[in-house]
Amino acid sequence: HDPRFEILESVREGSSAFLVWNFEFRVKAWKPAVTRSIHGTSHIRFAADGRVARHRDYWDAAGELYAKLPVIGPVIRWQEKRIAFSRRWRR
Repeated sequence: HDPRFEILESVREGSSAFLVWNFEFRVKAWKPAVTRSIHGTSHIRFAADGRVARHRDYWDAAGELYAKLPVIGPVIRWQEKRIAFSRRWRR
């Protein structure tokens, strides 16, 4: 419900553009009063006629979406903590 993109930054050089954005939305079936947010970037390439020829979004699905879900979220958060702990001890 109520999807909204906010463009925070844009850079264009030649036929390529990069956008930094926040996507806000609500999930009607799960805590509909809570607004969720995903932070990401988009890489856009334009054709010679100015139309979009290629568009690719980049965002952290595990941290921005899956970790906030009720069933899989605790598993994702536990795994992230475990990875961070093991990286600390390797240094």
